[in-house]
Amino acid sequence: MRVQARYALPLIVAIAVSGCSPATTPLPDGIAERTPLASCGELVVHLGETIPIEPRVCLRNAATRAGAELIVTTSTTEGDPIRRFYRVGPQIDGVEVIVDNSGDRFGSGGWTTNSCPGAVTVTEYGTCPDAK
Repeated sequence: MRVQARYALPLIVAIAVSGCSPATTPLPDGIAERTPLASCGELVVHLGETIPIEPRVCLRNAATRAGAELIVTTSTTEGDPIRRFYRVGPQIDGVEVIVDNSGDRFGSGGWTTNSCPGAVTVTEYGTCPDAK
């Protein structure tokens, strides 16, 4: 997607200069074995940006069909990555979100699973008063 490609070169240069490779956080038990779903993509959304319309439409269309997952990486204000796995499908009530905070140096450092019963879009999840 364009959102990722636009930042690929600066990321590669930063990694090459630092001599480090990007950290890969292994999925914890229970999350690693989650039901596989079709992919609506994996993208990076920077501060001030929103998730593009195409992946949101993909999730909405998949909610009542076979289901789908969208992986979105954002950053904290300190630049630490937060990865969210947005999941929908007939076996999921609304939108389920698995959050990887393991790269957040100042946060919980762990994984959480949240849901918004009845929601059918990522936007609705973001405003869900009953998110668990």
